Amino acid sequence: MAENSPSIRRGEWIALALILLLAAALRLGTPGISEFKRDEANMMARALDLARGRDLPLLGLSSSVNIPNPPVSVYLFAVPFLFSDSPLPATLYVGALNVLAVALTWALGRRYLSARAALIAALLYAASPWGAIYARKLWAQDLLPPFAVLTVFTALLGYAENRRWARIVHWPLLALTVQIHYAAASLIPLSLLTLALWPRRIRRRELAAGLLLAALTLLPAAIGAYRDGWLSPDSWRERAQTDPDHRRVVSRRALDLAWLTVAGTDIHSLAGPEQFRAYRERVPDADPLFALIPLAAALTAAWWLGRAGGRRGIADRGLRIANLIFRHPHISAKASPGDIPAKKRDGVRIVLAAWLIVPVLLFTWEWTEVVAHYFIPLMPAAYLLAGAGADALIAATRPLRPRRAWRLGLTALLALIVVLQVYSFAALLDFVDGRATPGGFGTPLHYLLDIRAEILARSPTDVLVISDEEVAPFDEVPAVWGALLDALPSVRFVNGTRTAVVPAGEALELLAPGSGLRTCPNAACLDESGTVVFPLRSGEPPYALRPALQALPLTEVMAIEPVRFANGATLTGYALTDGEVALVWRLGGQDERDAQAFVHALDASGARLAQADRPAWPGRYWRAGDTLILWFALPLPPQTATLYAGLYTLEGTAFRNIEVIDETGAYLAQGALIPLTP
Repeated sequence: MAENSPSIRRGEWIALALILLLAAALRLGTPGISEFKRDEANMMARALDLARGRDLPLLGLSSSVNIPNPPVSVYLFAVPFLFSDSPLPATLYVGALNVLAVALTWALGRRYLSARAALIAALLYAASPWGAIYARKLWAQDLLPPFAVLTVFTALLGYAENRRWARIVHWPLLALTVQIHYAAASLIPLSLLTLALWPRRIRRRELAAGLLLAALTLLPAAIGAYRDGWLSPDSWRERAQTDPDHRRVVSRRALDLAWLTVAGTDIHSLAGPEQFRAYRERVPDADPLFALIPLAAALTAAWWLGRAGGRRGIADRGLRIANLIFRHPHISAKASPGDIPAKKRDGVRIVLAAWLIVPVLLFTWEWTEVVAHYFIPLMPAAYLLAGAGADALIAATRPLRPRRAWRLGLTALLALIVVLQVYSFAALLDFVDGRATPGGFGTPLHYLLDIRAEILARSPTDVLVISDEEVAPFDEVPAVWGALLDALPSVRFVNGTRTAVVPAGEALELLAPGSGLRTCPNAACLDESGTVVFPLRSGEPPYALRPALQALPLTEVMAIEPVRFANGATLTGYALTDGEVALVWRLGGQDERDAQAFVHALDASGARLAQADRPAWPGRYWRAGDTLILWFALPLPPQTATLYAGLYTLEGTAFRNIEVIDETGAYLAQGALIPLTP
């Protein structure tokens, strides 16, 4: 507000610059210590598809309630991937946007509160451990802070200050913010609240224009939802399901999560259930001090709302909105842009207090599982309110000497909180970078980038990634390496606990950390010639890179007369081990269908004694000439005389065998009969 916002002095600029440097250090420093797991990898893959012109996504990643997000976050993440196919610049991009959020929080506080309140708010936000954590990876919700602040800012500029451009821009900005992540839906009531507080600023044509622009931003998501059948009510009810074990109750969980998010407590959870105590031993227990931040925010909100409640209410204004929109669209306000009289301050304060309160109320009834990142949108509001409360405390004592001592005491307390929060966050980064944190922070990105650099330097035409997973984008290891190695012509994934592949040509084999891999059953395989080992964190198994297999990883294979199947696969042999049957196949070309494989144990009369089924290797990974080994957990009864093996597909609930054919393509049988050699 103009009368409460004198020109910015040099000292204030210096203080702001230092605060933004702190924000940048926590959000942009050591970007390699960031998580890069399935969600981040799938976001990168979508953004790369858009940046490289391979696809125009009409829907984003699936949300926690099994509803796909709109594609806005993918579009935003495509920007850094226009210039690089590495996730590191994109991680810095997220951090830079969050530094901008700190600057915007200062600007909003400077305009509507006071210079001192704005600096305190910006400092608290800059030092916030969760504010920094939610600014360091490729998550859609990590993009929210600058857009959330801009959404509220334009609402206040448009309706509290009578800025016409802001009233138009606000509505599409709100729509985009909600589409980035559904947690931002808590901002919608704030927009409606501004209409109720300043009904005379409503212009029917401007509102219609803003809503039309907002609707246009929804077009890609609407087209995608229609294409994928989400617009059908029956489909919506069937597919949009939360955890069936989740209890829909009224609880204080939302309040607890919002409180710890603002306070910066419980960051030890990132160390995981096995290591969090070790991390906590490294840092002082400052949780009681950190709790002063949300406490100050809550008390300030209560104070403001109490004062506003003692004056003219807003209920009557809300009742007048429809009349103003539909009957008197040309009413003009007397206040000039940027000049908010003192009596309007209560309205601004109500909006800021509601910004803090509404997200908590939205999830107090747990209609879905409530998680901490749902409260990212309220963080700027919390720090603005805490800053305003601290400013009021500093100004509370009038006499000079007590006031000076009071100021020094509060300043020292604020400095102590900031220093401890920065130390706690820095100690956390150091901790999760140096030791394994099962169930917590994933393997830091820089370890993965070192492996990626080595692979790309070799320019392989084919890479096989061996882990205990094989289906991207649903499994983590395939999702991660599919994104990181996007530039290569061929990257394929093998569940090495039950499958092995001998490629027809030269290839590299990347062994992911784990155990039970058929081609690397123990640590001795890492000492083989040509194998490069990449150590990870202390207590974490390493990655290994080596030339792909050129021989079958079986000690004794029984060859059979080749049996050709209609999908191009040819069964060429089998092996029997303790409690298992292995089938050996020679693959034809790529197959768009994913097949299931089966093997039955038959007695001499052809009666089935036992059977085992399992997914075969996904058909999109098949290459002509590759050898595929599939293991089945099938202890053979003593009277087994014959194996019956084959492939089939699942089409809905129907099973369809892939036929055995001759060289001309004529049908021979539904499967292959393999007499066991005595």
